[in-house]
Amino acid sequence: MMLKFLKLQTISIVLQFSIAQNCFNAPAPAELAPLGVYFKAESSLARFELSQTTPSEQHALLANQTARALLTNDVSTSTCPTLCLYRLLAYEAPSINGGTQSILYVREGIGEFVPVGYQLVNSTPIYCSKLPSFCGANVPFYRYYRLNTTAIHHAYSFNISLTIPPFFVPEGIPLCYMWGSAPRISRQPAAPLSLVSDAQLVDLTLYVNDKEGSFFDTYLTTRTASEVAGKGYRKVRVFGQVLTQLDPECHSLRILRQAIDDQPTGVFKRYDSKLIANHTSEQLNLPYEKYAYDGEQFYCAATHGACGATVPLYKFFNYLKIATYRKMSAIEITHDAAEQWDWPLQHNDGVVKVHNTKERFEVGLDVSFFTPKEIEVKVSGQELLIHCRHELRNDVHGTVAREINRAYRLPDDVDVATVKSHLNTRGVLMITAGKKA
Repeated sequence: MMLKFLKLQTISIVLQFSIAQNCFNAPAPAELAPLGVYFKAESSLARFELSQTTPSEQHALLANQTARALLTNDVSTSTCPTLCLYRLLAYEAPSINGGTQSILYVREGIGEFVPVGYQLVNSTPIYCSKLPSFCGANVPFYRYYRLNTTAIHHAYSFNISLTIPPFFVPEGIPLCYMWGSAPRISRQPAAPLSLVSDAQLVDLTLYVNDKEGSFFDTYLTTRTASEVAGKGYRKVRVFGQVLTQLDPECHSLRILRQAIDDQPTGVFKRYDSKLIANHTSEQLNLPYEKYAYDGEQFYCAATHGACGATVPLYKFFNYLKIATYRKMSAIEITHDAAEQWDWPLQHNDGVVKVHNTKERFEVGLDVSFFTPKEIEVKVSGQELLIHCRHELRNDVHGTVAREINRAYRLPDDVDVATVKSHLNTRGVLMITAGKKA
């Protein structure tokens, strides 16, 4: 499939491109203010919220969870371009039988799901960075969720490793990024020299079924298409590769176990599969769940680069379909946000690959969680801009909105008139161009 390329002619579009380029280079806003995650135990569950100071005598700071954010009524005066920022909106849940009124933070303008009855809280606008390193932001802000018999409750932290009782589950991808006490650069430790042999790896494949509502399921498994044939699933894609047995040369492995909740009848009827990681405090079952292990287990690396693993896998929950998802990241995310790391189909794979030879220039970008209509590629002079935006909607990709912005300066010897693009069968956007004679 060929994607249409547009020559940028108007000054306004060129200016937008320049602003996007400057997000990484823009300084941290001078107006940054400290924020903490505070909680108040109103009933069996606590109420979690962001605040500059302790909201009341009944509130306490959660485990030293602090950062800095841009708090302003006029974001246009900030040194960080508005294009680089999300505004966080706070919604208060209705009280049920005098219980906890949970606070839900969402990002303005991307269509995040807000349950019926939630009321917008009027407060000083909070702004945070869309991506790490935009305007020096370096602190990920995570949202947690917990389902009980009456409602969805939310909690928050700046550290995905933090366990919040009782049974709050972190969403794998940060809502946005805030600022620490000072900008810092972190480096991953060098990966072990040992690499897992390709002969030991098997494909980790995503299947989805054709059911509706609570019987819809996304099935991430090492089982082959022939093994799941007849169960109503269709293959979507291969995520990466995993180990089905321990490798004595790789000392950084985590076990994932497959669990199935099959309730064909009753008030809470549903069907769902999920992977349970042995290194977390995640419970097999929450109230009214009936997950049982089905015997499948496999191994992933604990850290990026360990034994050659480079593909991060995240977990999130689809509130509309009551389904558990795990997915690869299609945007740059801090390494500690991943639950585990899979091996790519080739050891040099990553989210982005750039090849520049004497004959051609090529960029490969993983856009598998976007449809062709959500992908836009633009060329202006020697500059290449890739923009992908997935709006919130009820589909196989869940209820998480996603956005990718990539900007490249094409080498001077690239012939921009020959730039072409296509989507390959693995959902990778391939952009190629020849060189000038």
